[in-house]
Amino acid sequence: DVMLCAAAEASHIPVMEAAFKSLGVFSRRGLCTPFDRDRDGFIMNEGAGLCVLQRQGHRVVVSNWESIYLPLTQITTEGQRNDRSRYRTIFVKGWGMTCDGSHAVHFDESGSAIAAAVEKALKMATLEPGDIDLVYVHGTGTVANDRIEAQALRQVFGQCLLSNIPMTSTKGTTGHLLGAAGAVEITLACHMLQGQFVYPTACLQKAPEFADLNIKMLHTSAVLRNILKLNYGFGGQIGALILGCDN
Repeated sequence: DVMLCAAAEASHIPVMEAAFKSLGVFSRRGLCTPFDRDRDGFIMNEGAGLCVLQRQGHRVVVSNWESIYLPLTQITTEGQRNDRSRYRTIFVKGWGMTCDGSHAVHFDESGSAIAAAVEKALKMATLEPGDIDLVYVHGTGTVANDRIEAQALRQVFGQCLLSNIPMTSTKGTTGHLLGAAGAVEITLACHMLQGQFVYPTACLQKAPEFADLNIKMLHTSAVLRNILKLNYGFGGQIGALILGCDN
């Protein structure tokens, strides 16, 4: 009936930093700028996120959430821990999991495994692609990840994504929290649903290859009912989660 769902990561140790440096995924500029023309990797960070999941009839409610991380640039949360009576009820509407086993640390260029996870989540939620109001991407700022992720979303959303659905990534602000990234970013998705706004992507100048994507680079208000959240991990793990509120 009630479950705690959490993840934490403490990654600032020499062996971890050396391993990721050897993979060539760290930004040489010291900037994580997803979908940017000059993107060259991510910045590693530490953090933790926790959600309380609760049964409500036949649905699952995210009844509370909390996160903490070492801020690179502080993300402002908009009074989300104040008067609970003013809160929208947030539901877990659907999810999908797949695994891309083509390589230990790289995804297949087609993005088909990511697309399959999104399609599973939409089917469980009984939603159409056009029902998604925000795609909250994994968005690491590496050359390969951003390209493959965009390709996967094009497969699912087509013109609907290209012209109508906003996209964002917060890793340029929080850093990449590795194993805690999904947990923390789910709490940020809850903040956005509650406050009806979109956190901006730290993209300085969008790369031409992403000209068709509606990447939000400014903090903006929005009408949000359903957010699609994407996260991936080494070994090929792919998760797609749809959070929503009835507004």
